[in-house]
Amino acid sequence: MSIVASLLVAASVSAAPAEEELKLEDLAWLIGTWEYKITAEEDTEQLKKGQTFRHRRTYSWTLNKEFIKADVQWFVDDEVRFTWVGYFGVDGASGKVKTWNFTSRGTHGTGEWSRDRNGLLMQWVVTTKDGEKANRSIYFEKVDDTTIASDDRQYKKVK
Repeated sequence: MSIVASLLVAASVSAAPAEEELKLEDLAWLIGTWEYKITAEEDTEQLKKGQTFRHRRTYSWTLNKEFIKADVQWFVDDEVRFTWVGYFGVDGASGKVKTWNFTSRGTHGTGEWSRDRNGLLMQWVVTTKDGEKANRSIYFEKVDDTTIASDDRQYKKVK
């Protein structure tokens, strides 16, 4: 290949558009309260027949719209069994949209958001009270204005 041809190939490769950096505003469609609910049709390890499991996620702007706050609760019937609080914002050092989160079980984690397929992927590392670490991820996709898909569940907007 000639030098001119090599330069043309290199120029066309470098001119390929890079994926646009994810911004905090790209998560704005999460704002609101979303809920997934299921009633056990038979006894399971976690639920007795007839009990209702609800997973509620509330996302709201906070701190002058520099962060999105996530309040997540798991209910069995009307009893809260687990809570998770997270903050999503831009890390000034990396420019990436990050997550910082804490749970009612004493765990905490940090991670990063990215685009994935038709939605968003949040990946983070959880540190338990005992110091053990585990990788976690969750996928979000906007189905329509009243429904989001998150992993294998459909959440309906309630507020």
